[in-house]
Amino acid sequence: MSDDGPSPKQVAKALAGLGDSFWAIVRFARNPFGFVAGIISTYVVGTILYFGRFLAGSILAPFRIAADSLGLVTNRAVLGLSAVTNPLFGLIATVQGILITVVQAAGPAGPILIGLAAGAVVYLSVRLLISLAGEVPVGSSLVDFLRLR
Repeated sequence: MSDDGPSPKQVAKALAGLGDSFWAIVRFARNPFGFVAGIISTYVVGTILYFGRFLAGSILAPFRIAADSLGLVTNRAVLGLSAVTNPLFGLIATVQGILITVVQAAGPAGPILIGLAAGAVVYLSVRLLISLAGEVPVGSSLVDFLRLR
């Protein structure tokens, strides 16, 4: 038998080393126009999408600046209000701790004490809201009309 060239196994081993390049060559050999058109269209579409992203970013940049400035204002307001709210939350936590201690010490009468404490909190909250509403011009008239003072 004469040597007609490489065996199919040898060809397969040589082509396996090419990996994805082999399939690119096969696609080019089957349809050269479609292969080149695919490369060019991918580049053109990518360029158009990049330009669209750039254009959208340019249009939205002023809004991003405004949104960022609102975020800064919010952070400053939270920091400023924390000087008032932190002691208030500390007071609430202290009162809760005292109530928990008293309720635990009361034993079976604990639920009754919880009900009394909740009623007192609701009453004081309503009275506070009424007094605050009395300081507002329209709220003052409403409080007087409803005879809440």
